[in-house]
Amino acid sequence: MLRILAVSLFIMTLVSLKPAGSTAAAPPRLLTVGCEDKEDPPRLLGEGPRIHPDRPGTAIEILRLIARQHRLSLDIRRYPWKRTLHMLANNEIDLLVYASFTPERAAIGEYPMLGGVPDPSRRFATLRYMTYRRKGEPVYALPGTISGTPGPVGVPGGYSVAALLRARGIRVDESQSTEVDLRKLAAGRVQAVVALEETAVAIIGRDPALGAVIESAGVIDIRHYFFVFSKKYRKTRPEMADAVWASLARYRESPAFRTIEESYRGTTAE
Repeated sequence: MLRILAVSLFIMTLVSLKPAGSTAAAPPRLLTVGCEDKEDPPRLLGEGPRIHPDRPGTAIEILRLIARQHRLSLDIRRYPWKRTLHMLANNEIDLLVYASFTPERAAIGEYPMLGGVPDPSRRFATLRYMTYRRKGEPVYALPGTISGTPGPVGVPGGYSVAALLRARGIRVDESQSTEVDLRKLAAGRVQAVVALEETAVAIIGRDPALGAVIESAGVIDIRHYFFVFSKKYRKTRPEMADAVWASLARYRESPAFRTIEESYRGTTAE
């Protein structure tokens, strides 16, 4: 018995003498992130499968702030929008950056909810969908619909606003991107285009030929956008999902993020 006690005391002494800082910190936890492969300035810059190395956009910048706070290692992947939604549904990504709320998307992903509806205080952004027409044509945006057009109206494939238009009986022409839609509009292949405002403004602004023939026809919808977790991640890591949403709400209103937003104002990736 005395021998056992002596051995136990020796082990306890070794543990107490071990330097407090000698325990290795836990490695960062991997978070696989999916986002669209099309530019949406200032939130996402650049095109294709990889984020822009120096100017990725404000969505990635705020995600990096959150990742540093919570020791997350980010694996960011860019895909066509419909494929990104498919990957979310199949738990192939942990987080979708970023999406507006629809019941269909809520069936495949997890939003920050409050009282049965998405919590606007934990949104990433609030964005406007604008309608665009060829100059001089009698096409006008109204809340939730468009007047003066028998269609078709160009919308990027998989965007939630397409369902809104179809519900109003408007013919929709889905394409690969807003840029494709605007070029169709300029060529007379669609009668109007509905697009996120800053995306369309950036595309028209860098192409004088588009700016010469296209103009805004007004706001059709305003929506909150959220970081959306996969069903699997929310179930297995509920505390981390809640922590990310809470940090998003704090950083979105912080001076640090305001400075980041200001640095992106009026810019696109080169």
